[in-house]
Amino acid sequence: MKNYLKIISFGMIVVVFVGVLIYYQKPKNGSLNNNPSVISEETILGTYIGRLVNDVYVLTISLEQGESFTGKLDIKNFEKDSSTGTLAGTYKNGILLADYTFQSEGMKSVGWVAFKKVDGGFIRGFGDTGTEERAQFIDLSKITFDTTVVYKLVTNVINSVVFKCADNKNIKAIFYKDAVDITLSDGRKMLLPQTLSASGARYANFNESLVFWNKGDTAFINEGNTTTYKDCSL
Repeated sequence: MKNYLKIISFGMIVVVFVGVLIYYQKPKNGSLNNNPSVISEETILGTYIGRLVNDVYVLTISLEQGESFTGKLDIKNFEKDSSTGTLAGTYKNGILLADYTFQSEGMKSVGWVAFKKVDGGFIRGFGDTGTEERAQFIDLSKITFDTTVVYKLVTNVINSVVFKCADNKNIKAIFYKDAVDITLSDGRKMLLPQTLSASGARYANFNESLVFWNKGDTAFINEGNTTTYKDCSL
């Protein structure tokens, strides 16, 4: 009889122990017991500018959502074909991989681009991937990242001004070290990299169809052979 009571008492202890263990392992306040997704605190949003002699490259990341992002890439080559277009792809483990839909010499094309995050910005990857054009199918082991040009984040604002021009027009300009961000009174907005100039500061888009000139307190804009914003001053 004593042995029987001992067995019952031991069994009750085991049941209580298991119940307590289950209680403390149960999620509290509706929390999930699976591992949450790791969210990086580092953002890649912004504009990055790279230079190689007279060639200027502008990478803009305008939207970042999880591992997905969208943006723009302008490649302004001094003696070769230039291009401008949109990016849509992913950024994970320090690698930015995107489809590049661009215009070059009046033709629309789709290709891929790859960038690697480094201190201060990005470096671009190049490689022979055969006929593959879509970013998601690119073999990263075949890509070599070029450290010659670093696309550096544009952060330091030098000056912010408004130029009043003839015909009741105006230009709002935010100057950076190697670029200017302009907003025109007709509603257009654009970031223009600084280009080679013998006199004054010259900024132009990828195909030179719009050129912004600034010298001292004056400025003007040429579009093709026409000065569309003239007699501009602070």
